Amino acid sequence: MVQIYFLSVLLNIIGGFGLASELIVNKFNKLNYFSEFFNGRTKSKIILGILSVIVGILKLLSSMDVVVAGDLLPALCNIAVGIALTLDYYKDRSDVDVASDEKVENFFSRYSSFLGLIAVIFGLLHFILPKVLLL
Repeated sequence: MVQIYFLSVLLNIIGGFGLASELIVNKFNKLNYFSEFFNGRTKSKIILGILSVIVGILKLLSSMDVVVAGDLLPALCNIAVGIALTLDYYKDRSDVDVASDEKVENFFSRYSSFLGLIAVIFGLLHFILPKVLLL
């Protein structure tokens, strides 16, 4: 479906900028509005995170006419970005420390900017080359 494809590309790019906004602003000063948009808005993070996970799952399920491998990496990237944004929202709003989530939380907090850059790259490449195998 073209709608799921477009949402996947859009959410990968926006979610990637949301995760890697500090790193991107350090390299490109003209893109500082992305960091300003995501810094104060925790509700935007949770909405974008939930939408990204849903679209990633739908992209995995709706790839009937295209080879599944062609949508695998962007769909997995959508799900990972959604989890990272949701955990970021949880970390901002929660006062409770959960010991079982420490490994997952440390992984996503350590590699969130890297995951954001990968999401932006996958989003742009998937937009430019929509029928490429494994992208």
